[in-house]
Amino acid sequence: MESSAPFRQAFLDEGAFQCGYCTSGMILGATSLLHEQHHPTEEQILEAMEGHICRCGTYPRIVDAVKRASRLLAQGQANEHRNAPTTEFAPSISPARSGTSGLDRRDFLKVLVVGC
Repeated sequence: MESSAPFRQAFLDEGAFQCGYCTSGMILGATSLLHEQHHPTEEQILEAMEGHICRCGTYPRIVDAVKRASRLLAQGQANEHRNAPTTEFAPSISPARSGTSGLDRRDFLKVLVVGC
């Protein structure tokens, strides 16, 4: 399975994008997170996505998509043959998480929970 396929599929399944403006950054952030933490908590997902801005406000769906991608990746690894070479869990892409977007964690959580 292509390494980005579970991420793309999860975003499609969860309706985690609308205009597509943030999708590539969100997928890269999710890829980096799941490379480091195979089964992240919601708190870890929120922290990893901090600094990524979605103009359409699909943050809850994005969090759900990251959770789904984690499950898809786990299922994919469980289905591989034991003697076959393993695929990387995710490419070693580490996007900046400097939080330079102007939103701090409280703003992100407010958008996620309240939608404003």
